[in-house]
Amino acid sequence: MTLLLAVLCAHLSIAIGWLWLDDGLPDGDELGVLGAVELFWGQTHADGAGSALWSSYTQDFGEYPALAYAVTGIAAAWAGVTDLDGDGPALVGLGWGLLALLGTAWLGVEGGLRSAHARPLLAGSLSAAVLAASPLWAGMQRHLLLENGLCAFVALTAACLLAAARTERWAFSVLAGLAATAALLSKQTAALSLLAVGLVLGAAALRERRPVGILRLLVAAAVAAAVAG
Repeated sequence: MTLLLAVLCAHLSIAIGWLWLDDGLPDGDELGVLGAVELFWGQTHADGAGSALWSSYTQDFGEYPALAYAVTGIAAAWAGVTDLDGDGPALVGLGWGLLALLGTAWLGVEGGLRSAHARPLLAGSLSAAVLAASPLWAGMQRHLLLENGLCAFVALTAACLLAAARTERWAFSVLAGLAATAALLSKQTAALSLLAVGLVLGAAALRERRPVGILRLLVAAAVAAAVAG
């Protein structure tokens, strides 16, 4: 647990330090995300977080789904961000990185629990450290990009599926479906990552002759299809 906390603190310290030093202009993609975040930030102040979140699900906001925009805007409003042209939105956006690290740590713990010789907490901490040390991922966390939410929710989906396989609890399959829904409602390309996760775990279930493992994947997929669809 101490190692995981050290990883989280190191990631946040480096990211915050970078934002403090960076005086460059954001690129077009990031400005587009910032504009959408500002929309939900304003709606949260005007109508409340529930209204903002519901509208992200029921209304058409353009090319991409709006969940990541909405959650970031709501969090920025709750955090008291007033200057949307400053570092406030990007600092709030660092929460996606923390969620991804925690999801990856949980994924590592679940993997460790499946081995008689592994130390689950150490496995989880090292998994998070590997993600935090990834240059592409770490660099993206300093910017308001939809992929940051996508990565976090895919990690949580995979962790829930492993938990479902280990504990044989169907609730984790439903949670996996909801996490997959959140990934898809952050950006449609989440389907590529989710498909990879499903293929790997499905192949493992076939190899181990666990038909119920396939059924759990289908339950998660059905939940995601029903809600995200």
